[in-house]
Amino acid sequence: MIVGFGTGRCGTVSLSEWLDTWHEHKTTGDNLYFSELDDHAKTKWLANNAEKTHKFEKTYGDISLDHINSLDYWLSQKRVTLICLMRDRDEFVHSLANYRTNRIWKRLFPQFDFDTEEGIGEFWDWYYDTILEHEDKFIIISPDQLPLTKNEGKWRRNQKT
Repeated sequence: MIVGFGTGRCGTVSLSEWLDTWHEHKTTGDNLYFSELDDHAKTKWLANNAEKTHKFEKTYGDISLDHINSLDYWLSQKRVTLICLMRDRDEFVHSLANYRTNRIWKRLFPQFDFDTEEGIGEFWDWYYDTILEHEDKFIIISPDQLPLTKNEGKWRRNQKT
């Protein structure tokens, strides 16, 4: 199983869509509020989704900004590959500050002020400091490192790779 992490507004949807181009792979994304489940419910959720997808696919993934809130759970899982997308801090802050809504971030991370660029930056710092404490467990990539990007509905080679 592939589990993707990212702050949102960082390419997680593109990563999910790109992984789905792989033969016999299915990725879901933004299963928000996963962290609100207890460990038993998380394990049951994983088993149910793995069972459903393995009927049709050989590998399965899930990508969500909420997975950071269950980091200890994910680190304890066997046979899980952890990927983290790390967008440039200033690009992320600008993107989220101009995004039409940030209520998802406010609900999942109430300790941060998402109405200010300073608060958004503090969230970015916390998120990636937390990931980097376990850097040896992750594949960490920037959105520019994705080998393909979706442009006008078509996958194209990423010119920045």
